[in-house]
Amino acid sequence: MPNTYNAAKGLSKKLGYVGGFIVVADVAYNSQVNTSDLISATMTGIAFTGWGAPIAGLWFVVDFGTGLITGTSISDRIDSSVGAPLLDWDY
Repeated sequence: MPNTYNAAKGLSKKLGYVGGFIVVADVAYNSQVNTSDLISATMTGIAFTGWGAPIAGLWFVVDFGTGLITGTSISDRIDSSVGAPLLDWDY
């Protein structure tokens, strides 16, 4: 049982790093910071805590699932309601 726990813990850390990389890559590619980017970065950050991992996991599943079912994710809806990006630049 300890081996399973350690393997799951190692996998969750790796997925957390991948999530952080995706958020940074998205911001760099779009050259803007949206409200949803801050939410995703926060969720990625709390995913490294014991109590935050289930919360962050649930957020990503619900956000992605909503996008699959309706065609518009919760993140997209938040960005639409806020309007302009929080920070925008050109390269």
